[in-house]
Amino acid sequence: MPVYNAAKYIREAIDSILNQTFTDFEFLIINDGSTDNTADIVNEYKDPRIKLVSNDSNCGLIYTLNKGIDLAQGKYIARMDADDICAPQRLEMQVGYLEKNPDIDILGTAFNFIGTPYEIHHPVYQAEIRIKLLDDNAFSHPSVMMRTEALRRVGLHYNSDYKHVEDYQFWTQAEMTGLGLANLDDVLLFYRQHADQISSQKYDEQQISKKNIRLEYFQHYFRNNFTPDELKCLFDYNNTKVVYKIELLNKLSLVNRREHIFYDKYFDNYIDILIYRNIPDKQALGWGDVFRIMKNNVSLHIKKTVLKIKLKFILGK
Repeated sequence: MPVYNAAKYIREAIDSILNQTFTDFEFLIINDGSTDNTADIVNEYKDPRIKLVSNDSNCGLIYTLNKGIDLAQGKYIARMDADDICAPQRLEMQVGYLEKNPDIDILGTAFNFIGTPYEIHHPVYQAEIRIKLLDDNAFSHPSVMMRTEALRRVGLHYNSDYKHVEDYQFWTQAEMTGLGLANLDDVLLFYRQHADQISSQKYDEQQISKKNIRLEYFQHYFRNNFTPDELKCLFDYNNTKVVYKIELLNKLSLVNRREHIFYDKYFDNYIDILIYRNIPDKQALGWGDVFRIMKNNVSLHIKKTVLKIKLKFILGK
């Protein structure tokens, strides 16, 4: 658990770990140069499972996360943040699942936003997770448990080039190196939202980094069939070459069906998402574009999606 100026919430986080039904663990807390009384609060706890490590200065989250991976001594590494709360059975359920499923290396859970009824459930199985990663994060970062041996076998660490979305890049790298991924559908983490979080302040930077991660992930699987410029075009939603993009998306679907890279049904749904994003308004899709797409050798599924979008614009929905 990396901590930085976390005095306001850290007691709740620590207590939720110490009160787990699974009790055989080392609780590694890494203080990243806090200037408040975070370290004093941690030192108040006399539980021998707690191991407090302090960075010499404020080195940042990514450095601290990687330090945690390197220092961890257990069979599994469970992530936790200093402002969140774990359900009491979290560790027990994750360890139990990983013991029964040796092909899974990274296991997340569903989570609840503290003080609200809202829950976030991520895809459970790897086939769905692989598709979700094409577009966005497929795990709640502080909920994951990972096999230490698997991370070290493939040399997986957080990449400092992807600040603020380091977890998303970590999952795509894990998937591309062949690690097994899954999520429990149980709510085992309670996630706190507040104004101080980086993700609220660095939105634009996050979006640029996410776009680069998507491109890297796509290029890993489709680089033999598409040029870098073709793939970049698909993610440039300001580019108005709608017919050209539809042709690229059709090619993408055909390549996937031929090479069985992703599960067809899930991938076709993702193609639909990309079509909608590349036709953001009625000005981007004229009748001339629609007629050319209907005449072109593209799949019936894609033609139907384009017609649905055009009809939506006509009806003003």
